Amino acid sequence: MPTRERAGVFIRETQLWGRLRQIRTIIFDKTGTLTLERPVLANPEALTNLDITSRLAVARLASGSLHPVSRSLLEALGKEGLDLLRNSEPLIIEDVPGMGRKYGDKDGTWSLGRPGWTSKSVVNAAPHDAELCNNGKPVAYFRFQENLRPDAVEAIAKLQKSLRIVILSGDRPEKVQATARALNIDLTAAHASLLPCEKESIVRTLDQHDTLYLGDGANDSLAFNAAFVTGTPVVDRSLLETKSDFFFLGQSLRFLPSMLRLARLRRQTVAIAFGFALVYNASAITAALLGHMNPLVAAIIMPLSSAISLAIVAFGLKEKKATNLPSRMA
Repeated sequence: MPTRERAGVFIRETQLWGRLRQIRTIIFDKTGTLTLERPVLANPEALTNLDITSRLAVARLASGSLHPVSRSLLEALGKEGLDLLRNSEPLIIEDVPGMGRKYGDKDGTWSLGRPGWTSKSVVNAAPHDAELCNNGKPVAYFRFQENLRPDAVEAIAKLQKSLRIVILSGDRPEKVQATARALNIDLTAAHASLLPCEKESIVRTLDQHDTLYLGDGANDSLAFNAAFVTGTPVVDRSLLETKSDFFFLGQSLRFLPSMLRLARLRRQTVAIAFGFALVYNASAITAALLGHMNPLVAAIIMPLSSAISLAIVAFGLKEKKATNLPSRMA
């Protein structure tokens, strides 16, 4: 399907503008959607202190994954990670949405993912975001620092004037609550430690054909099925790009209030233009039936009607220049 793009927003669904006018609740995934796509490894020593076998396991498990944590770990390994992968035999990696990745080799079963997913016991009480395990035994704990997208605070503040804002995340509660506080979102609307099926269930509960869900990974795929409108950021390789109604490039969320405002503006403009055309043509037909319209006048006013209608649309959508968003599909 063809798309139109202005300011990095791509519209994939023809009927999107009409559905955007019905949105009353916006649901955000946290990591990679409200925050930047690349979290920073806060304890790099946890990686550098690993032996060569464990670092190879991290490289294997992080390679090919679309999750921001995996991409950050692979980036932290740098050239060594690429060299380890280049000199190792390919293996089949199993993805478990909402949990992580794992594989088996001569050293046993390796997993990288959600804390407590495969570990038989928790030996580190410190909060962490991901753990590397071998045969169910934790080998390393990783913590990540996230930064909000530029203009996220301003964008959310504008949206909250007329819409309900909800966060659904698989991340630990303290990080989700910290993000909610930074964005001035009600903590009761910030849900943490969710599995993909739990996200879907909440969206289905909230949706009255009026929800917009923004997410960026496999954990959000089921929730996409339940939402009325869907959108996703595009970074590197995107999993949800072909499934979403629209996707966007760049690091800012400032386009979102403008896009919703433009959807309302389009409807108002079309209604005004239609009303003018109806009155204009009804008047012209009445004048003709009463014998007050000669052919020359008719030849002039008919194209004039179209020109005035176009002028109304152009004037009514002048905000489009400020938002730089598409007004129609290509």
